[in-house]
This record gives sequence, C-alpha cells and structure tokens, in this order.
Amino acid sequence: MDNRGKKSTFSLIEELAISAVSFNAASKEDVSRLGEQLKNFEETAEKEGFSAIGEAVPLITEVISFLSTDNPEVFRELLFCWIALIQEALASPDAHSIDSAQFSEGIKKQFSEIIVRMERQNKPAQEPPDFVPQVPVLDLSEGPAILQEFVTESTDHLENAEESLLTLESSPGNLKEIDKIFRSFHTIKGMASFLNLEDIRILSHDTETMMDFVRKGTMALKEDITGAILQSIDAMRRLLGLLKEQVGLNGVLKNPYFDISPLIRKMRDIIRAGQAAGAPAPAKRIGDILIEKDIISEQELSAALKQQEFGEAKKIGEILVGMGAATPAQLERGLAEQKAITVAGEAIKISVKKLDDLVDTMGELVIAGTQVIHHPEISALEDTRLRKEIAQLDRIIRDVQNISMAVRLMPIRPVFQKMTRLARDLSQKASKKIEVRVSGEDTEVDKNITELISDPLVHMVRNAIDHGIEPLALRRERGKPDTGTISLNAYHKGGSIIVELADDGGGLDKEKIFKRAIERGLAGQGENLSDEQIHRFIFEPGFSTADQVTDVSGRGVGMDVVKRNIEQLQGRIEIQTQYGQGTKFSIRLPLTLAIIEGIVIGVGGERYILPIFAVLEFICPKSEDISTVANKGELIMAHGKLFPIVRLDRFFNVRYRSETIEEMTGCLVNSDYGQICILIDELIGQQQVVIKNLGEYLKGTKGLSGATILGDGRVGLILDVNSIAGLARQQERSKVF
Repeated sequence: MDNRGKKSTFSLIEELAISAVSFNAASKEDVSRLGEQLKNFEETAEKEGFSAIGEAVPLITEVISFLSTDNPEVFRELLFCWIALIQEALASPDAHSIDSAQFSEGIKKQFSEIIVRMERQNKPAQEPPDFVPQVPVLDLSEGPAILQEFVTESTDHLENAEESLLTLESSPGNLKEIDKIFRSFHTIKGMASFLNLEDIRILSHDTETMMDFVRKGTMALKEDITGAILQSIDAMRRLLGLLKEQVGLNGVLKNPYFDISPLIRKMRDIIRAGQAAGAPAPAKRIGDILIEKDIISEQELSAALKQQEFGEAKKIGEILVGMGAATPAQLERGLAEQKAITVAGEAIKISVKKLDDLVDTMGELVIAGTQVIHHPEISALEDTRLRKEIAQLDRIIRDVQNISMAVRLMPIRPVFQKMTRLARDLSQKASKKIEVRVSGEDTEVDKNITELISDPLVHMVRNAIDHGIEPLALRRERGKPDTGTISLNAYHKGGSIIVELADDGGGLDKEKIFKRAIERGLAGQGENLSDEQIHRFIFEPGFSTADQVTDVSGRGVGMDVVKRNIEQLQGRIEIQTQYGQGTKFSIRLPLTLAIIEGIVIGVGGERYILPIFAVLEFICPKSEDISTVANKGELIMAHGKLFPIVRLDRFFNVRYRSETIEEMTGCLVNSDYGQICILIDELIGQQQVVIKNLGEYLKGTKGLSGATILGDGRVGLILDVNSIAGLARQQERSKVF
C-alpha cells in the first residue's frame, strides 16, 4: 500500500476537523453534513486498508442522534477527542495494522473520561499539579524534516492567531476570529502531542482552554485574557526558536531553555475564574440578532416563523430575504455574528530558495530572449512567419515572467500585523492611548520586500509613538482627542507599491531641525533651503532633535537606517508634515527586486539605466537657459524653476559625444535632495531590466545600484539617483563646480 491512500484518508479527517470547529448542534444541516462526512470517511478508510480506523467511526456516529442536541458541549468534546485520536492513529507508521478491538477500547475509555469530567464541571475543580518546564528530548533518528515542518506550520498558526486577536480588540463579538484562534492552538497542541513536545503542548492546551471559555460566552475577551494570549504567542515563538536551534545542533541547546511556569500559573488562574463563572448563555437565534440590529421587526419575524410552521421548507433567514424584510448581505452579517464561517483553500508549500532560483532563471530567460529577438541578423530577416513566431515567443516569455513574479508575491498583512502589535505594546509602555488603523493589508508585494521593509517600519512606528503622538495634556491643549491615531496603508500606484505611515501627533519642527543641522555642520547659517530639504536632515546618521533619550528612541540611530534600507530596495521615502497636526511618511517601492522598469540612456559610448519611478520628464536644454551661481554650480531654467545640473562625465569618467548643450537631452529626476537635471547624450528607450549585483569588486560604488545585460548583449549600469544627487550636493558645498 502506498502513501496516496493514507494522504486521501488524512485529508478527509482534516475536513472533519474543520467542520467540527464550526459545528452547530441546533442546525439540522450541520448534523446531516457531519453524518455524511463520517460515512464517507468510514468507507474511504476501509477501502484504503485502515480497517481499525474505519471500524471506529460508529463509536462517534452512535452519539450524534442524542448527545449532539441534548448535550452539545459533551458531544463537541467527544468529537474533538475522536478526531485527535484518529489523526494520531493515521500518523502512526503501522496505521494499516492497528488492532481494531484495542483501538476501539481506547476510544471508549477516553469517551468515558470526558463524560465523567464534563459531569463534574460544575463542581470545584481540583488544583492541577505545579508545572515543571521540560526541555524536549528530540528523536532525530529519522531526520529533522518533521520537526522543521512543525516549526514552520506552528509559526503560521501563531501569526494567524495574533492577527485574529488584534482584530478582536476592535470587534469583540466576532466569532469567526475567536474560532480561528481556538483552532490555531488546537492544531499546535495536536502536533506537539504527537512529537512529545510537552511544554508546547501544555502551553497551547491552556491557551486553547481560555479561548474555549470566550467562545462559549462564559468569559468576555477582556484585557487580562488578551494580554495572556499575546504572552502565550510570544512564549510559543521562543520555544519554537529554541526547538529550531536544538534541531540544528543535533539536540544540543546553545541558549538557556525558556521557563513558561509564570505564564502557565497566570493562565490557570484565568481558567479557574472561567470555571467558576458557570455555563454560558444559549446562542442567539438569527431572528433575534436581526431584530437587535433593527433590520427586521418582531412582526416580520413572527410572519416568517408562521410560514416555516405551515410547511415552508426553508431556513428562517431565507424566508426573511424572500419576504424582502432583509437583504442577503444583512443576513450574511447576522450569520457571521451567530457562528464562525470557515473556508478551506488549496495550497502547497514551497521553499523560498526554489522561488529565488525560479526568479533568477526567469531573469536569465528574459535576457536570452531579448538578445535573440533583437539580434541584428534576425531583425534583418523579412520572413513574416518567423516574425510572427518571434512575437509569440516574446509574449510567452512575458507571461511566464509575470507568473514567476506573482508566485513570490504575498500580502503585506503580516508586516502590518507586526506593527500593530508593536504599537499596542509600546503605547502601554509609554502610557499613551493609541489607535492603529490599517488599510490595504491585502496589497501584494515581493516576499523579499516584506522582510526588508519590516525594520524601517519598526523604527518609524517607535518614533511616531515616542515623539510623534503628544502627551495627553498637550493633546488636550491642542484640542485633539485623547486617543492618538497611527495609520498604516498600502496600495499600488504606477507600477510601484506605496506604503504610508501617518500619525496625528505634533509633526516635525522645521526650525528645530534646521538649528540642529547647523550645529552638526550639515547646513550653513542663512542657507536658503526648502521645507523638504530641511525635513530630510532627519535621515542623516546620528541626527536627533530629541531633548531626552528614552529606551524607545532619541539616539538618532533610526531614521538613517530607514533611509538606507529603503534605498537598498530601490525605493524612496517622502515626508508630508504640518507642525502641531501630524506627519505622513510615504515609501515608494518597486513591486519586485528582480526586475525593474527603466529608461535606457546613452552617455558617450556607455549605456545607463534610470529607474522609471525617479524620472519626471525629458527636456531640450538651451544655452540661454543655463546659468552659474556661486557655490551652487550650474543651474538650468525649466518651467520657470531652476534645477541643479548633473554631468555624468564627472562621476563615471566618460566623455560626452555632444559638443554643445543643444545636442544633449536633459532628464529631470526626483531625488532625496530635490529635483535635479541629468544631462545625457541620447534617450534610447524604455524596457524592463533584470537587476544583477555589481559583484565584490564594484560593490558599494557610489552612484550605482546594480547592473543589467541589455538586448544587444552589452552591460548597462543602473544609476542610483539619490547617491548621484548627494555627491553633486557635496561638490556644490565644496565649491568644486
């Protein structure tokens, strides 16, 4: 027997587990569907050779008819227990040869223990034994793959639980999110139990128990429970990190083991309070929920119930929609409040290295395809059929390129979720009331970008909380609400992704920044700088206007890191601020780090690429438009404004072919130091280019961010506009121009 049957049976038990989480004993449809799933599972298990497992199905089907409605909580516990035992049995290497009688007796024994425990639930609970941390003893005889998979899957479950918990803080009654958290810890517990990871099993079990009280309505999701669950998530991550370390060092731990005893005691205190609270209130009916929301009247509900009583074979919600008393959308929102709705999608996991290899190979294919398509001998051919086939080949390459790029795209949600959690913790530490508003979290970006953008956003969120959002007294003095607001937003625009971080705090103090810049020698006394240029001083290394250093920020080692990381991503950052009102940082990034849209330009015999997001427009310069100002170098007049001129021959030791300014082309570009005009010999065209590293020898060359291979096989250097503008500004201040 191969593994295909086992996989099929295992997938059916996973479907049963999902149905069990949202099972409603009062729903005939749920009871019927569960019965059909169990029958299908029994037949498949028998067919694929899992005889003992198939014969165990009647043990749970026998109790559906009476326990599911008469005592739904007992039935739910029995169902979860049965599923866990089946999953454990399927994971066993001898799953096909389990003794039927022994397996059934084990299930019956577990059922008896659950029933006795549930009957004693209202009696004073016995104190559980003191928790003693247990460093796991790993069995690595069959390789580390299963433990590594456990760490990966558990990390995903923790991220989902954290996201749902933060959502619940703003919508406490969302049963869908409550069930997500419960299901995440329930799954981790089952996997940890199978791998004999006792600390993780106990921690996930106690967290699951707390969430069960919330799910049943016995306890409200208040600050103590929310805080305990967040601490549990953090503790679980530390345990998983140690487990990963232990796997990598063949069972040896480099760091001391993490003691979760205080957290276990805290959670068990909450559990005891939940046990003392008693049974939950019965679940609300959909009609009552719609009345509470003023969607329907009691008379309309009464009329719908009469229709159902006199033979209308529909659910009450469907009847209300048919009557016109409620819309389908209103009914759906009511049902979402009544019970959790879960949808399982199909997906596979693939290593990041394989994705990177795919994208690198795709880049080589794009280069090779471009070289073939633009080969002089092929371009000279007049064969219509060949031209048509080459055009088709080009379209296919572009389609495969887009697909390979899309594979690496992922929502920015995990990054925003991390920032929301960070803001929550820091606001409590700073004793400030802060609300985090998130939008555009489903915007997809390259996975590498989500990893690299995280650190800059951490610095910016910390600054916004520590320096941006004012103390309560000052906010009231300025007529602002007590609760400060930090907004995170992401969206696509013009082939780029924009990530915005805004706060309604005090804004940037231009005068204070300029004064500190003069003290640091970054600006001269009386120098005429625009607001944008002054604001950009905050990105200089070691620059800070903080009067007091805190353990959160104020040392001037944050915003320069932000700028450096964003430049590594081929992006730029813009500032909009109003003193006393707030600040917004807008980060513009490419959709992917592998391929960019660029403008190919020629200077002398060399080819360079300007990233298209930095280009404003091209102009035809004239001699009369150029002037020279002391300490400012050459300036060109365009659209009634003066722009500094940058000549690339002074940076890259090349000679212009053009002998007069009229023969050249001016390219107006945006930079961190304002708008500048780069003079070039010719504008060759626009194309997508595959970014290549410069290598160790040229790594760190100022003015360049990478290289590419053009269609004619020549190497083109990708210009770093910010670096070039910064070098030009230094030359101006040094009077080199």
